[in-house]
Amino acid sequence: MNVQSIFCLAMAACMAPLAGLFAIGREEIDGKIADLPSDSALDDELRTYLAKRRHFSPAVKPKAVSIGDYQVWAAGGMYLTARDLEGYDLLVPLTQHMAFGSGKRYQILAVPMRDFGGVCNNFRYCLEEIVAELRQGARILIFCDGGLGRTGTVLASLAALLESRKETPDPIAAIRSRYNDRAVETYEQVEAVFQLRGQRQPSDYELLKQVLYLSTAHEKAPLQNFHRGSHHVIN
Repeated sequence: MNVQSIFCLAMAACMAPLAGLFAIGREEIDGKIADLPSDSALDDELRTYLAKRRHFSPAVKPKAVSIGDYQVWAAGGMYLTARDLEGYDLLVPLTQHMAFGSGKRYQILAVPMRDFGGVCNNFRYCLEEIVAELRQGARILIFCDGGLGRTGTVLASLAALLESRKETPDPIAAIRSRYNDRAVETYEQVEAVFQLRGQRQPSDYELLKQVLYLSTAHEKAPLQNFHRGSHHVIN
């Protein structure tokens, strides 16, 4: 048996706990994290990977969301294919990763935002550009990587601008109800939404200040996902 074969067998054995993760839900992923052997050589790496999979599961495919008098489509970019990007007048990527189709042309409004951070410096300008396109009847797809934090923030921000305070007193709660109950993930994102109306954010969102991160060599992966009124922690 050559060195390459030995390496492949070793990797297969180490990665066995990851089998089937792309088809399972959050509760099952939580169980797999808990079941990892404490003496595993890849224990930390596997826990980090599984935590990320929990954040991005289940898949967030393009979904129409009603905001004011308009409809906006939103999704998780990591689940999009080139075909999913077809049929839109404007793509609004909030991430650097896109499933471009070879030879295809796209109309793009780039709004890069840091994952698990706040909004970009010209955020309001970008929102006004989106609103202007909506008023012209454009079909728009907004997406980040997982389709939750940054995407939810833009959707909630549009609701803050296009819907009255009486109609929608809490834009984030409205988007969590209409789109995904995990939309908007950081306190910075919450602040950005309510600042558009000159409002102070509800005290319920104070919990988001407690979001924990697991440091890795390349990035910080969230291990805690808070929702209004409750929170769930991965240990």
